[in-house]
Amino acid sequence: MSKLHFIEGDTDSSYWAISGKYVKKVYQDGQCVNQQEYEDNLHQGFNYVIKDKQFYDTNAKYFFPTIQGDKFDEKKLLGLAFENEGDEMYALASKNYYIRTFKRNSLVDVIKLKGVNLKQNSINKQDVIDNLDNGKITQGTNMRLDQINEQLQEGDVSKQYHMSKLLTTKNALIAIQALTFDIATNEGPPIPTALLIIFFANLYVIIH
Repeated sequence: MSKLHFIEGDTDSSYWAISGKYVKKVYQDGQCVNQQEYEDNLHQGFNYVIKDKQFYDTNAKYFFPTIQGDKFDEKKLLGLAFENEGDEMYALASKNYYIRTFKRNSLVDVIKLKGVNLKQNSINKQDVIDNLDNGKITQGTNMRLDQINEQLQEGDVSKQYHMSKLLTTKNALIAIQALTFDIATNEGPPIPTALLIIFFANLYVIIH
């Protein structure tokens, strides 16, 4: 298990870093010339960390999906499957992280924060890094509409209602215990080469 490192998890997910085959980006004139090779390597799964290949090939079908595009096979009882893959992740706490992962076949930045509406707040990767480096706390503000009823006045036969905009400010980024992995720069505990997202027994598990 020295090549598998747990990053964070929640009720139905588990995030892992896998130290397998490493492909370094090569730049010429400011452009990455092996981007496709680099991205293809991120889909390595467990290929380079399996100790007993024969045992794995014999038993993997009982846990991993074997039928392409079959959701029943993918979510079979006690089964698991890759939900997503990427190359970089900063986890501050459960359901509180930054990850660079594939969306529509392209690597993009994704931030998840529990209890904070990201559409209403400008929070980015650097905010997460600043929290890790120097404990900087980033606040977020949530806005919602609420219906408020007024007290009945003398002569009123029914209550009057009106909509009010409510703003709630809370700490959006505050680290509990952080684990970080950056494949591109080889920074973090033993160099990972892939981040995998897996789901488990009808519960989504994230393995990175």
